[in-house]
Amino acid sequence: MHNLRIVATAIFILAVPMAARAGEHKATLKVDGMTCQSCPYQVKSALRRVDGVIKADASLERGEAVVVYDDAKTNGKALAEAIINAGYPAVVIPAAAVKAQADLKAAMAEAKKAASMRGSHAKQ
Repeated sequence: MHNLRIVATAIFILAVPMAARAGEHKATLKVDGMTCQSCPYQVKSALRRVDGVIKADASLERGEAVVVYDDAKTNGKALAEAIINAGYPAVVIPAAAVKAQADLKAAMAEAKKAASMRGSHAKQ
């Protein structure tokens, strides 16, 4: 009986973090109007004030924000609205577009590698 309690406790301990992550989603948002080094900070601050945001990051160079959030508490529309309310036009980039962009970047890296191995003068 004691062993059964230990096993049940271990299963509970392992299951709770998995359940806590079950509602986590990642959104990438296109953010216009970021023109200086403090702009990404303003965007991150606006996102972190949204209930349910777990992690937020913004990039001046890419003009994007990436947010991990609990979908039981918020959604992409609310994230975009928070950024808009901070003064920056923003829209959620569909997940398929984010994946396509990553796939294109990886394919181009492979093509550049193949071209350089064949003696091409392509820029790397």
